[in-house]
Parts: sequence; structure tokens; C-alpha cells
Amino acid sequence: MANLPDFGTDLNFIEDIPLNDQLCSGLRNLGNAMARRLITERGSLKYAPDYGTDVREFLNDGMTPPAIAALVAAVQQELESDERILRANVTATDQSLATSSLTMTIQIDTEQGTFPLVLSVSDVTVELLKVG
Repeated sequence: MANLPDFGTDLNFIEDIPLNDQLCSGLRNLGNAMARRLITERGSLKYAPDYGTDVREFLNDGMTPPAIAALVAAVQQELESDERILRANVTATDQSLATSSLTMTIQIDTEQGTFPLVLSVSDVTVELLKVG
């Protein structure tokens, strides 16, 4: 069995609802933590006022090329503010102008290696599609 990188251990959840009753660690925990960063409105946590960038807010502006570029820059900056992330290379692909949804593919560089993270973003949800 391969050793998972130590990215901490936490409940297996992204939003307020646990995905199951188990703890997760390794890449899954890192992916969950990154997804939580991207659904948390900046300034909403009194103990961490600089934490979070709610990517769903960007969808309300429409998916013009400048809006997508702003989203990519905001996501990269937010993810790289986590001490476990050395670099985040973000690509956002508009899925539907009518439904305001997109897919974000992120290559995350850490001291333990490079890992893919794929998120589906709509104006309501951020879904973790793939990590590692």
C-alpha cells in the first residue's frame, strides 16, 4: 500500500454536510480543504479574515474572458495562501453561458509532488470531481 502524503486529517466534508462519517487524510483532505477555501466568503470567518474566496460569486458576473481571468487569478492566489501549496496552476473552462457553470482544473505543487484537483462550479455549488 502506498503511503499518502501527510496533509492532515479532518472530517470528510466540503460544505456543512459531512460526505460520510469517516475521517479523511492525505490528498482527499487537501482537496477538501482547497474546495472549502473556494466556497468561503472572504471576511466571513472572524478568526481568519483573510481566508476564502467564494468562486460562486464570480459566476454572477457572467463568464466573459475578463471574468474568467479574474476568477483564475483569485483562485490561484487563494490556494497559494495555504502553506501546504507551493504553486497552483489554474485553468477554468466555461461549460455553459446559459447555466453559469464551469470546470476548474488545477495542478497543485506541494513538497510531496504535483497533484491534479478538478472542481465543478455552479452558482450554487462547488463539487470536488477529482483529487490526485
